[in-house]
Amino acid sequence: MNKRSQFALAILFLYFFSHQLLAQTTMFGGRGLLRTQSAELIGINKFYVNSYFSAFMLLEKDATSMTKNYGIVTNFTLGLNRHVELIAHFKPYQDDQNNIWGAPGDSRLGLKIRTPFSNAMIHTALQLYVNLPTGRDLNIKYEPYSSREAGVAGMALLTVDFMEIFSSFPLKWHLNLGYFDQNIHDRFFLNIEDQYLLATGLKFPVNSAIFYSEYSAEIFANNAFITAYNMNSQRLTQGLKFLGPWDLIYDFAFDISLSANAEVCDAGNEFRKQYADWKFIFGLNYPFSIQKKKNRTRKRGKIPVKPAAASGAKSSSRDNYLDSMLEIEKVLKKESAGQPQNAGAPNDNK
Repeated sequence: MNKRSQFALAILFLYFFSHQLLAQTTMFGGRGLLRTQSAELIGINKFYVNSYFSAFMLLEKDATSMTKNYGIVTNFTLGLNRHVELIAHFKPYQDDQNNIWGAPGDSRLGLKIRTPFSNAMIHTALQLYVNLPTGRDLNIKYEPYSSREAGVAGMALLTVDFMEIFSSFPLKWHLNLGYFDQNIHDRFFLNIEDQYLLATGLKFPVNSAIFYSEYSAEIFANNAFITAYNMNSQRLTQGLKFLGPWDLIYDFAFDISLSANAEVCDAGNEFRKQYADWKFIFGLNYPFSIQKKKNRTRKRGKIPVKPAAASGAKSSSRDNYLDSMLEIEKVLKKESAGQPQNAGAPNDNK
């Protein structure tokens, strides 16, 4: 089977599960594409759990086996209200190219705050997180640079919904700009490990699927060893999300590295790295609703009849109407039992 046939079968499988796609989360938690964050929040009392598996393999010279780089990440996103959500990012498995089961990677704890400058078309938000060096083997091969210290980062998020202008053009554009201080013990903006964070992308829904393309990069801010822009970690990603069986949201993506190839023989420079030329990513996401609103339905029953006023005051027209209906109901019951209507009434002719 050629590649065109495989792609056609994948599209048919995609359209077979024709449902509305409600939740789209990223590799680091929160709504968005793959690495690009959306300024939109998941909503109050919503809880999302998602996991991603990534893989890259390469045949190197003088190697007895194919070099591999696998990774698994798990994220938890909790919507506190319409303006704040909490995000936790963990990496339980990170391939170290030495052992069957690698060590864990770094972890992140953060929050996303919706700003008051948002409206139906333009959404803005801020994301802050703390990076914890929970990994045993940091700054591993083929992955972006990672320090051995705790760090903090902040990003400004922008989302533009073009559907508010063109109803037949459901396109959304996301832009992320941020700064990552990989070592909180040094001076801000001056350390050699600090990086600018950049991500931007477009997503376009087609029936139950969402196709997206994005560009993301981690750019060293003040590093004498990185003398050109293409030496930084950067990539172009193409992917799609769709809702499949068991209400799971499936995510397939493919990375293509835009970084210049580097010879790793320079052991004295840990910043000049050879990044993965490509990477395949598969993700699963499941949304929970913590508190469901119950629709209150009124039980059908007899309308209560208000007693007549003891003082002899005239009752309302509604009370008179109810009394008349009850009297008619009694008469019908007596007639159905074979008793004449005036059986119990006194005879004035006697």
